[in-house]
Amino acid sequence: MRYSTGTVALSASSDTVTGTGTAWKTEEIPVGAAFTLFGFPTPVQVKQVISDTQLKLSRPIKGLAINIAGAAYAISTDYTPYCNIPYPADGDPEGMELINRAFRDIDLLLG
Repeated sequence: MRYSTGTVALSASSDTVTGTGTAWKTEEIPVGAAFTLFGFPTPVQVKQVISDTQLKLSRPIKGLAINIAGAAYAISTDYTPYCNIPYPADGDPEGMELINRAFRDIDLLLG
């Protein structure tokens, strides 16, 4: 499953994500799902789903140095077990980016 409805706001050093137009509790986003903020290649695990518009991550987003709002994101429960790379879903508009990121990760691991 891949969920990317709405947008998110995050503070630079916070593990709390605030959503706008999201329904995380209603859609039963599971603890352990992979949260990816577009533009930041490393997914972070969902630690707690507080409500439809708020969740906690296992750690802050690595490399996020400023506060952001209105950002695109994706939450995936279908991801690789070792590198936490989300699998693209049929018709996924970010599918090629996921594949490209997987190749970069493989290259980094083997290089």
